[in-house]
Amino acid sequence: MLVPSSNSRGFTLIELMIGLTIVAMILAIGVPSFGVWIQNTKIRNAADAMANGLQLARAEAVRRNTAVLFAGDSGSGWTVSAGGNTIQTRPASDGSDNISVVFPGGSTQVTFNGVGAITSNADSSASLTQVDISSTIAAVSDGARPLRVVVSLAGSVRMCDPNVSPSDTRAC
Repeated sequence: MLVPSSNSRGFTLIELMIGLTIVAMILAIGVPSFGVWIQNTKIRNAADAMANGLQLARAEAVRRNTAVLFAGDSGSGWTVSAGGNTIQTRPASDGSDNISVVFPGGSTQVTFNGVGAITSNADSSASLTQVDISSTIAAVSDGARPLRVVVSLAGSVRMCDPNVSPSDTRAC
């Protein structure tokens, strides 16, 4: 006579379907916010890269005691040069796709002098004073957080959030 085994292993079909339903519901809730989080990370990457390039240009100007030019391009890329020699460059394709970089006033260049302050550009164009960075695929209403990089006349570089209240320390 056959004796039934009490150590059956595995899942029943019902248990498997309930588990898959729970996983599907969690993914349906989490995936949209994950996409916005990724876009915010790309915005932060581009803003950090822009701020780092500006700070590099200022530091090189002080270190070399000469004029150093920061030139941004249409994306989040930039080039830092002194006397026509390139010091460092960052291509726009480095980790910042689906990002909009806007140079208000149309100026994409700023020149730092030997003490780290902004000086006139060699081509007499206006100096860059801010860069606005936002997402091209996620809206602010969805949770995307645009950032702004500001360069003061004294040469200090600061990253801020243009969409928070003025009393917030992150405000521009």
